[in-house]
Amino acid sequence: MSEFMLPAVTSLTRNLVVKHVLTLPEKGGEFNRWSAFNPSICEAGDGSGYGMTMRSSNYIFGEPRPKVHLTVGTYVETRVWFGRLTEDMWGLESYGRVDVQADPPLTRGAEDPRLYWRDGGWEFMATVLDKPHAEHGIGRMARFSFDEQSMTARIQEVYKARRELRVEKNWTRTTDGSSGFDFIYGPNLVVIKNKFKEVASQKDLPPLRGGTQLLPLGDFTYIACLHMTHDKRAKEPVFSNNRMMVHYPVTRHYTHMFVRYNSEGRIIGLSDEFRFQDLPVEYASGMVQHGDNYVVSFGVEDKSTWLAHIPVSDVLENIRDIT
Repeated sequence: MSEFMLPAVTSLTRNLVVKHVLTLPEKGGEFNRWSAFNPSICEAGDGSGYGMTMRSSNYIFGEPRPKVHLTVGTYVETRVWFGRLTEDMWGLESYGRVDVQADPPLTRGAEDPRLYWRDGGWEFMATVLDKPHAEHGIGRMARFSFDEQSMTARIQEVYKARRELRVEKNWTRTTDGSSGFDFIYGPNLVVIKNKFKEVASQKDLPPLRGGTQLLPLGDFTYIACLHMTHDKRAKEPVFSNNRMMVHYPVTRHYTHMFVRYNSEGRIIGLSDEFRFQDLPVEYASGMVQHGDNYVVSFGVEDKSTWLAHIPVSDVLENIRDIT
């Protein structure tokens, strides 16, 4: 297990500004047990502003991860919320809970929705169980249509997995729909018409997985903010009451990179590795350009929703070409 080192301060983080948006979306005081995290921000294609989906769940992390403690109920559940952002892109102007519809109903809900605009309306991608009527199952990527007026989302398609027993999540979609691929699956690996295709060598590339949507740069290329995970083992052993033994705890840390793709889905540029804050679990899942800044929406510790503003010039100047 490699030792995790915090990324150095770079031109990406010197002018990076972050702000907390929301933690508890439900009304009801002491009965509020549902979080709001992994937000996905996107610009509406009709010019009406910016929307954002959020995941809301009934658990908090336990130790060792990925152990969780339920805050309410008897199994992990997920709700989807949607809101409109303020004009300055620092908060929510309004938000409400989405009625997610599927037949049969989704027991655990639609996890980590990623918002985008297609054919005159909102859609989002999310992870659902391949056995939606049961508590247990394997995660699969699904596409939902979303009607903002009625706050209703309906499942349209569930995509096959690359491997039968693999949990599928973090597929990356463009915001303009004009690429030569349907999804980015991994470094230089795309999905085209439900088939997985390696578009270039993946050797010597970081183990990047999907984060935000891909924004067009105007020269037949795209940019996204993707993540990597790093496991860090504690230097000193501790006694675990849960496991009734002394062990070396392992914590998972997330880092991010801005990644540039060509129209075929091949990586052609990478930024420095960075973190939004000095917190272990930060997860970017939405990105837009607003004026001279990129605004990135990200979740922290599967609990809260945040927004980050970073100058576009800082990002583009930091990206180095990959041949």
